Amino acid sequence: MLSGDSPANIIQIGFNVYRAGIGLQELFIVLFTFLTTRFHKQMLERERAGLVPRHIKWKRLTWTLYAVLTLITVSHLFNLRASFGHTCMRGSHLQDPYRRVLFIALSNLVTGYL
Repeated sequence: MLSGDSPANIIQIGFNVYRAGIGLQELFIVLFTFLTTRFHKQMLERERAGLVPRHIKWKRLTWTLYAVLTLITVSHLFNLRASFGHTCMRGSHLQDPYRRVLFIALSNLVTGYL
């Protein structure tokens, strides 16, 4: 759909669908961040009250979740930058060093932290 052979209106429809999908994903990321923040606050209160055993490592997992959600959002920003510049038609977004470093950092963070 986004190849150079497609008509301009079809390419524009493809970009609009892509951007709407990114927006929907970001909506769920915001919702999930809100829920995670509520969980974090409740766990802090329960920990202060002595209701959570010390051997449960919930803080590390919660902060890892915050980091992953942030990295996904940064990735979406790079993807939108590429789509607004229409670089996805040329395929140069695949060689973008920022995206490669971002995904390497994300995978190392998740595998190394858990």
